[in-house]
Amino acid sequence: MTFREALRRHLQAIQDRDLPALADTVAEERLVLIMADGKLLRGREAFLEAHRGWFAAKGWTLEARESEAFEAAQLAIAVLELDYRDPPATHSRS
Repeated sequence: MTFREALRRHLQAIQDRDLPALADTVAEERLVLIMADGKLLRGREAFLEAHRGWFAAKGWTLEARESEAFEAAQLAIAVLELDYRDPPATHSRS
């Protein structure tokens, strides 16, 4: 599978909230993720656990468009434009 094919599968799994499909796109070794809030996650299991909680949340959408990409034998980089939408929480009044 090429890098772009793997990237497409990864992004589709996120849009579909499909954790097993997402897991198939994530390396077993040396995974580091910096979350939007600055939290640092290390390892595949921490990555998948964070996504399990996110996927359980309702209402959000994510659209991703490739802006730039580079592929070499041992390295691939993609710059994506993301449009993430999360409806504001509703508060009930007592």
